[in-house]
Amino acid sequence: MKNPIEKPILNKAEVETFLPQKKPFVMVDCLDDFSEQKATTGFLVTEDNLLVENKKFTEAGLIENMAQSIALFASYKARQTKIEKPQIGFIAGLKNIQIFNLPKVGTLLKTKVITVQDFVQFKLSQVEVYDKDQNLIAKGELKTVLASES
Repeated sequence: MKNPIEKPILNKAEVETFLPQKKPFVMVDCLDDFSEQKATTGFLVTEDNLLVENKKFTEAGLIENMAQSIALFASYKARQTKIEKPQIGFIAGLKNIQIFNLPKVGTLLKTKVITVQDFVQFKLSQVEVYDKDQNLIAKGELKTVLASES
């Protein structure tokens, strides 16, 4: 079932309403595309980013971008069903993570998320990160879990 995004979310301040992370630790800038099982986010690597070293986005930065892309996707999807507050989630596992190169400052990343399995509090996602020329930068599977509310 296709549930297209009503409009791309291009404003970083609006993106932050969907994420529990706040400045300066937000690693996604926009939500470009959305459907029931897939989403695409964008992120411009800037020199002042906390996870940039020697003018390159680090491995930790790429993994955080992947995780926050999943979180933005999940929060946007939840908001479609009237859950307003973003839920806090954690990376529960990484599998087959491959990083082919570290993007330089100024690189626009496009991160594609595909939901493989979605249980109540657990989600398994395939994630691929590309540059603007469609070169694959990184890929892997992330298992995320929502924090239980007490």
